[in-house]
Amino acid sequence: MSFTARLEILDSSHLQHLTQHFFRLSVHDRQLRFKNACTDETLLSYINSIDFVRDKILGIWSGERTLVAVGHLTFYNRVADISLSVNLEHRRFGYGQFLLEQAKLLTQQHRCTELKVSCLRANSSMIFLASKNGFSINCQNDEDVEWEGSCSLEPVAAE
Repeated sequence: MSFTARLEILDSSHLQHLTQHFFRLSVHDRQLRFKNACTDETLLSYINSIDFVRDKILGIWSGERTLVAVGHLTFYNRVADISLSVNLEHRRFGYGQFLLEQAKLLTQQHRCTELKVSCLRANSSMIFLASKNGFSINCQNDEDVEWEGSCSLEPVAAE
């Protein structure tokens, strides 16, 4: 099966699509994405707290106008943090890789020098993706439940 998809930076007019995307995630996928078991109420609180001015929300739409993958890029100081989610039926099409590549570019454009990702150690897909893209591992010890990786970047000069 093939999908036609396109990337868009989302804004507050996309709240309903974001809600639908996150509600389609299974309980297990919610736990991997948010590092805890999220109820619908918790998800709504998260969605309504997104700062669309400070952050960048990257969305990948399928041909049927469904939001199938989301990257939430948060900026603070000269560091950015990325969180990703891809709906189950749209995995293995490179959407996570594409979102991470775009996050790296946006991080540089915002003159940040580091992009971080943190996830549960059980999220082997995210750890593999981050490692494949040059993120170094920043865990304290093998007993840590969470995994953190970072990637140093050169900021893009302002034009």
